[in-house]
Amino acid sequence: MFSERLRFLRETTGLSQIELAKKIGVAASTYRNYENTSREPNYDTLVKIASVLEVSTDFLLGAQQSEAQNDRLMLAISQLPKEAMPYLYDYVNYLGFKYRIIDGKKK
Repeated sequence: MFSERLRFLRETTGLSQIELAKKIGVAASTYRNYENTSREPNYDTLVKIASVLEVSTDFLLGAQQSEAQNDRLMLAISQLPKEAMPYLYDYVNYLGFKYRIIDGKKK
């Protein structure tokens, strides 16, 4: 679950593996191993990843419950072309502002 969410979030933000690796201070090969499930980050790196991707560590680790509808949505999004990701990210931000969702909580 971690590797799937990590890849999804990275692609949604439009970052390459190399760019995200630099932002969190690890080698590109180490980061690739996070996405292909060969390796898991230590606690400090996990916190850096969550900070850069603007999500909670709970979300990255799958501690927050995921309903079937959310899983289908993530699957649909993962099948979009890379060119669509900036538009998707903008739209999700728009919806967050429209419904005043800040840090995962409705305000």
